[in-house]
Amino acid sequence: MASFSGSIVALALVLGQKILTFKEAIEAWIDGAKSLVIAIMVLVLAWGIGSVCKDLGTAKFLVGVLDGKVPAGIIPIAVFILGCIIAFSTGTSWGTTAILMPIAVPLVYQLSGGDTGNILFATIGAVFTGAVFGDHCSPISDTTIMSSMASASDHIDHVKTQIPYSVTCAIIAIMVGYIPAAILDINPLISIIIGYILAALVIKLYGKEVESPEFMKEIQENI
Repeated sequence: MASFSGSIVALALVLGQKILTFKEAIEAWIDGAKSLVIAIMVLVLAWGIGSVCKDLGTAKFLVGVLDGKVPAGIIPIAVFILGCIIAFSTGTSWGTTAILMPIAVPLVYQLSGGDTGNILFATIGAVFTGAVFGDHCSPISDTTIMSSMASASDHIDHVKTQIPYSVTCAIIAIMVGYIPAAILDINPLISIIIGYILAALVIKLYGKEVESPEFMKEIQENI
């Protein structure tokens, strides 16, 4: 509803300022709507999978299988890695979240004996961050494709250049985020501070200054 309302406002603005004719505005609106069809279909199908998993009692089944065999503290890390794989393979963070959330939250809640502390929050965060990581790195993600198109760069080169940054953040998140919060029950604020420090150290030690293109040098000289 919000997207539809926003598009109507955009139509009103371009028509009111006479930037486009009514016909051109409608054609642009239709073209934009077409680009969302695939994303909506993926999201609806993901919701469908999530509903099927819920109706089949997938979370309860996993609890029965894993209860007493797998420590609850491992779940956030496993969910994060699984989310990364699913989102990277499908190219959608929304779909990954819709699939994992109905399974992961009841699972960790039962395995932790009803604990609603760090381990539950870490699991919810693992679903979102794993989905975003995979979506960000996936060569078939709409955001990755649009980014390479907008910057006029080779698509695969763009994917290769952003993976090292993402993997570095993922390793830091696991080492100082999920392990301390879920297994050691350390205050998440401490993990965030340590994470910032480690990220800054990685940039300081391994970061390299990128040489500006020739046209940028000319612009800077003329300023």
